[in-house]
Amino acid sequence: MTRLVTVSLRTGDTSPALSGQTLHLINEERRRASCSPLRPLPALEDAALRHSISMAHRNALVHSTTAPDDTPRGWAENIARGYRTPTAVVTAWLDSPGHRRNVLNCAYHFSGLNVTQHEGRTWWTHILTD
Repeated sequence: MTRLVTVSLRTGDTSPALSGQTLHLINEERRRASCSPLRPLPALEDAALRHSISMAHRNALVHSTTAPDDTPRGWAENIARGYRTPTAVVTAWLDSPGHRRNVLNCAYHFSGLNVTQHEGRTWWTHILTD
């Protein structure tokens, strides 16, 4: 289960409940693919939070170009905006070959997931690592 931390921002709020539900759905898909569940890693959750906030403030979807601090060598990132539910964003990621490959990569064991709501939009960042 994702670490439940509510962070109040001047321009938006994070949603730990949505993050937890999203990770649960992702882990269900990973189980069906015979992968181990992703375990939350606080440093990755913090990096996902910072990235979601950054995208929301810029009003642009932008992939990170460097791994978050203390990330092992293998990592991936899925981002999205506008999806209102965990089911909707997970379905979109699974329908995209590259995002699906990230979600179902059995080499990944740790996760940092954040959902930030800002000015009526929902911003999603999911970092996966070995």
